[in-house]
Formats: sequence, structure tokens, C-alpha cells
Amino acid sequence: MAGLFLTVLETSITTALAALLFILCSAVINRRYGAKWKCRIWLLLALRLLIPFGAEDVHSAADFLAGIVAGEAGSGETRADLSGEDNMAPRRVVIELPSQVRGNVGVRAGRDGAGITWLELAALLWAMGVAVFVLFHLSVYLHYRRQIEKKGKYVRDGVVLRQMSRLRKELGIKCGVPVKEYAGTASPMIAGFLKPVLVLPPEQYDEEELHFILKHELIHLKRRDVWFKLLLMLANAVHWFNPLIWLMQREAVIDMELACDEQVVQGEEYSVRRAYTETLLSTLHGKKDRRTSLSTQFYGGKAIMKKRFCNILRMTKKKNGILVMAGAVLLAAGMGAMVGCSVAEDESKQNNRAVGIMEEGSNAPDVVKEKARELVNGWFLAAQEEYADYHYINWRISSLENCYTYGDFEAMTLEIYRMDYQLLSETPENVLLAGGMEMTQEGWVTPGYADSTFLVFWQEGAELSFLTDLFENDCAPGDEIFTGDLRGALEREGLVPGYGNEAENEAENVTGDMTADAEADMTESDNHMASDTAILMVPREGEMEEEPATLFRGEGYSIYLTDHEWQQNGEDAWQAVLEGQAVLEGQVTLRIEHPDERSLEQVETELAGQGYERMDEPGAWAGFEADSVSGRQSESSEWFRVERDMLYKVTLKTVGEDVWKIFCSLPLEAEEGWGQTMRVLAASFTADAI
Repeated sequence: MAGLFLTVLETSITTALAALLFILCSAVINRRYGAKWKCRIWLLLALRLLIPFGAEDVHSAADFLAGIVAGEAGSGETRADLSGEDNMAPRRVVIELPSQVRGNVGVRAGRDGAGITWLELAALLWAMGVAVFVLFHLSVYLHYRRQIEKKGKYVRDGVVLRQMSRLRKELGIKCGVPVKEYAGTASPMIAGFLKPVLVLPPEQYDEEELHFILKHELIHLKRRDVWFKLLLMLANAVHWFNPLIWLMQREAVIDMELACDEQVVQGEEYSVRRAYTETLLSTLHGKKDRRTSLSTQFYGGKAIMKKRFCNILRMTKKKNGILVMAGAVLLAAGMGAMVGCSVAEDESKQNNRAVGIMEEGSNAPDVVKEKARELVNGWFLAAQEEYADYHYINWRISSLENCYTYGDFEAMTLEIYRMDYQLLSETPENVLLAGGMEMTQEGWVTPGYADSTFLVFWQEGAELSFLTDLFENDCAPGDEIFTGDLRGALEREGLVPGYGNEAENEAENVTGDMTADAEADMTESDNHMASDTAILMVPREGEMEEEPATLFRGEGYSIYLTDHEWQQNGEDAWQAVLEGQAVLEGQVTLRIEHPDERSLEQVETELAGQGYERMDEPGAWAGFEADSVSGRQSESSEWFRVERDMLYKVTLKTVGEDVWKIFCSLPLEAEEGWGQTMRVLAASFTADAI
């Protein structure tokens, strides 16, 4: 911990000096450049505070950015002109710690009697301060959010909702934003990260004031300012001992408000700007209630409000701030390059770790073992990148055995090997077990279901050639499902003829073109090729979770439903269940409506008349493309409507002239859970030809 504290201390000193110089130049910068550029610089410095890096990396970045500045300025300066002589190493400032800091003091550490240094005590105090800082701010925020949920009331005023809808479209905000009235807040604000809420105090606003207030807060939402504040809070927490970082956070929050103000009045006349300042004054004057730093609620006192008003009323056009931003990056990078951070011991330990273990006892041939090592190592590297928080540091193959032989599979002899492998996590407490994952006490994680990975080899005499790998958790080699999935995998690899290829070639030879009827027959045949089971990838809280699902075939359509989570409660209708009990009082439902003779335009007009709004992105982004299984061409669109605490969604699937409707209903609070699952299910829908 002492080494980490020294790295943090060095980063804190260099970044704080860069921030101080930038603050001292703020008066000049504010007159010439928009506040959004300053916010980007604060964002960069906050990231620098949270992500320390080495001096060599900083020097390389400085050289690169020097070239950018030279190009932007168009002054003809070369990189050498800006960075000094070629190949000159930057001078570094070394802070020498007093000997008594490094030496032992007369405090015993317990069982082994080892001494504790002042540096270790300082590192421990720093870590405790970080924990207290973060816990305090998070507890205040969570308490504030609970009060809003508990005591806040959803705004049903038609004027507010119409203004919200219009401004969301104007600003390009696609997600729904509920509006609540809460007596505990003294000014409007955005609260919440994953499910943001616009909170208003219980006051009366005229239509113009309401326009400015809602637009201001929605711009905060679009700019992700609550996330920006979270980043600043974390940077302040790590460097709580440095008063300059507190000052940096304060200045960054002020610039965030200035940037938001500038966007609200962008392109407006002086009269509109003045009306906006009057709205701010009436909204914020004298409001000094207790606030949380993790929301957009803000009141900085008379001096700050005066600064905001002057910035709003200033009609001069601001310049592009790319040069200022590049200069700030060079300043921070140059100061960072002056301080060295040694992590050689940790790197040495990492380099000495053996990567890849093949457990003894396997009788598989060497060619099979070698291919298994190659595959698992590739999966290990991919998992390291995709799941960085899990800190995977090693892998092992715990079993690899021949389990089945296909004696005559398309005139081939196929040997099937079942393999089980695990990845070692350095931080097992971070691993989220889902989709059949298991973990030992030592931190070895089975990524999917155990004993569900199969390697397929072609046996030619004494030679084994690798063909493909399969993941099957609910069937075994030799049975119908496994054999069908194996055939499909080999078809996709082009190793065996696909279904219908001979008929297609014959038709093309005779007519030169496939008729519409033949194409429909082919589509129907391909549709029946869809596996009865699948693993759906459902996005939840930024991670993709595996969910086993089973194919349901209805009249003219098919759709995957996640296992043990859906109960049919009518023709083409289901409700979500857990352990046989309805979820959320039966409010989570899924229903499919058969097509009628109306056109897509007529169906969309009907939905719009019922209060539905169209989402720009279709649900297929969620990670499952059912149309690629059936081979049919279809188009999707997603519509939604919010009514009280309920969210209603309709996914339209257009296949040829047919329009299918997939209805979903769920409480707003379940959008991040059941809502994501239902979106993936809707994306898995496919229709037969009618």
C-alpha cells in the first residue's frame, strides 16, 4: 500500500499544479472559449488523477500531442520546436523522503514483531480517508434518492409532459425521463445514473420558465453530467488530502453549469438570454438546502450566479478550444513526465506467473491437447479484455477426454472430445456468476456450464484434423439435438453440404433463377433448422449475461423464451414467473399479435394515436439476431408508452407484407432487468411465410 500511496502522491502533486495554472488562466480563457472546452480539460485531469501512468508513456503522449498542436496552429513549428532537442530525456524532479519516514519507528506490528514506518501509517490513513469520503457521499446520495422515490410524486401535468416530449426530440434524447415533484429539493435537478429522474420543487412556473428549466436539466442529462460529477467525486476521494484538488472539483462543477447555460441560449437573442437569467434567479435565489454532490442540483452563491449571468448575457462568439485543450494536455503530460513511478516489483511478479495449465491424467493425443491449449488461451485473452474487473491471470484445462465417435458422418469419422476448463481470477469478489458459471474457493471460474465444451476432430487413418468447437449444455454427443447442432456448425464452416443446396443448384441450372415459391419453401425449411435451445446474451448493468432459452413455436412464428421464467396465460401470451410465482404482481407480460390486412403505415398510425412514440434504435441491438437463423429478411421498429409507473413497448416485425406486433408491459423500475430480457426475446422472434 505504501508504494501505491507514493504513486498517488506524485500524481496528485503534478496534476494539481497543472490544474492551478489552468485556474489562474481561467479569466482569459472564459472570454475567448466556450465552457465546454474547459469541462473536457477537467475531465482529462480527473482521469489522470484516477489512472496514474509511467513517465515514458507521458513523454510519448507529449510528443504526439505536440505534433497535433503544431498542425492545428499552422505555424510551421516542428515537434522538435515544441518539445526541445531530439532524443533529450526530460528532466525529472525527485522528492527525497526523510530517513525517519523510511526508517522504523518503535511500533510493533504484532506476531512477527516487524516495524511499521511512518510511510505505512500515512498510507493507511490515506486509505481510510478514501473509504470515509466515498461512503459519506454515496450514503448521502442513496438517502436522497430513496427520499425522492418514497416522497416524490410523478408529474402528470400535460404542459410539463408535452414540453418534455418536445425537448427530448429537439435534443435527441432517446430514453424516457420521468418527472417527479419533491418537496425536499429547492431547485430542479437530474438525479440517478442508470435510471435518471428529473426532479422539480413544488412550485408554479409559467410556460417560459418551464421551458428553460426543463431544457437546462435535459442538457445536463444529455451531457452525462451526473457521471461527470461521479468521476470528480472519485478523483477528490482518492486525493482528499490535496486542497488544490478540492478547488479543481469546485471549478469543474461551475464550468459544467456554464457549459449547460451556453447550450441553452446558443443562437438566441439578448431578450431570450435575459429571460433565462431571470428564470435562474427566481429558481435558485436563496436556495441553500442540503444537497448531494451526485446530482445536477447547484447553487454557488451570489458571486457564482453573477458569473453565470455575465456569461449568459455575453453575445460575443466563442472560439474553437482545441488548442487550449491540447495545451492543457501537454501541460499535464509534461509535469507528469517529471515524476517517475516504479512498479517493477509488481511487473516482475506478473511476468513470473505461469500462464496455462494442463492437468495430468488426460489420454488425449498431443494434437488434441495442443489445439485445446490454443483455444483456451485465446478465450482467456478475450476474457481478460472483456471482463477487466475480474482480473483473470491464468487458465487451466482440468479434463480432456474422448467421449464419442461418429463412424459415418457425411462419409467422415468424427472424434468428439469433451473439455472442461477454468480461468483464475485475482479478484474473485468481483466475479458475477451467471449462466451456469461456477467458482472454487481458490478463485478458479468455470466460464459456462461445466463439461459443456466439445472439440470436433476428423479422423483420417492415424491423422486428426481439427474441425470446430461446440458449446452444448443440455444434450450429449450422439443424440438428435447435438448431432443437428454439429451439422449446422460444419455447414457454416463449409465442411459439409448445407440443407437445400442441391435443390438450389438444380433449380438454378434449370431456370437460372429461383422462383418465389421455391424461395418461400427454402425459408420455411431453414426456419425449422433453428435450434430448440439457445444461449441468449442479455445486457445488464454494462455486462453481457448468458441466459439459456427454449424455442417456442406458435402459429406462423417462433420465439425464444428464457428457461423457467415464463408461464403461458393465454394464446400467444405469457407472464414472467420466478419459482412458479408471478413477478411484480403479474405486471411483466409478453404477447404476440398475429398480422392483419393493414399496412405498416396504418399500424404505426394506430400506435401513435394510442400515445406510443417510436424509438430510433430497434431491439435487435441487444445481442440476438433471429433472422440470421431463419434466413429471412425482416425489418424491426420499437415503440413505447409510459403510463403512470408502467412502461409499454411494442416491437413491430415486418416480414414481406405481414406486420407482427410483440407487446411487452412492465413497471418502470424493472426496465434494467426484465426490460432488457424482453428486448432480447423480441429480437429473437421470427415468422414463417403466410
